[in-house]
Amino acid sequence: MRFAHYFTIGSFALLTTVGCRSKLTDEAGRDDYYNVIPSKVSASHSGEKDIAFIFDTSLSMWDKVDGKHKIDEARNNLEAMLVGMRDYHKQMQNIKAGLFYFDSGVVSCAVPIADFNYVTLSNAINHLKASGGTPLGVALAYAERELDVNGTGQKSIILLTDGVNSLGKNPSEIFEKINSTNHAYNDSDTTLYVIAYDTNRSNFNDLEKMGAKLYEAKNASQLTDVLTTIRKDILPEAPISPGQFKR
Repeated sequence: MRFAHYFTIGSFALLTTVGCRSKLTDEAGRDDYYNVIPSKVSASHSGEKDIAFIFDTSLSMWDKVDGKHKIDEARNNLEAMLVGMRDYHKQMQNIKAGLFYFDSGVVSCAVPIADFNYVTLSNAINHLKASGGTPLGVALAYAERELDVNGTGQKSIILLTDGVNSLGKNPSEIFEKINSTNHAYNDSDTTLYVIAYDTNRSNFNDLEKMGAKLYEAKNASQLTDVLTTIRKDILPEAPISPGQFKR
């Protein structure tokens, strides 16, 4: 059974069941934006892979590395990762995925956690623009809630960022809360992959100490390698394509 979540902002309430929530920011310091109590318990042994992508679209992503805009290279590399996931999902049919991003300092949902759809995710990624701040803590809590609402299996969050938290609670505080809440409710663990893209990995040492898997990518080539490593870590099996061994 899925339970609805209510959040009051100003004079109206947000009702969430399955699908994207409305945009969230933390200008008012609202504790309910960081609520990660699961609406239901996920089973890591179910075989399902539930993946939330958090794509940093802060204004600094418009800066260039090796003569190319970081956001363009990040989009291209994430697109390539999705191709590998698409091929895997065609055979295994066990991936759910969603996409979250920053819009002028507000966390937004581009694609809700749902059965993997390459076209939907690809189109959403290619429409992302760079603007505003970097609310990493809010984004982690947002993604965790959506995984709990719409997923049923192994939870993974892939955070690609070129900066540090600039709005709201620190991401390390939120990840610690996610870990402790999952344990308290006997929910599936959440694996957090942090990609420090053209930024110092030491900015995320606290997250790494809490169990996050931290990677540094100084340019597009290294980002390609990192995303490939993460994809293989989440999807470790190597499905055999039909007719692969036919001569």
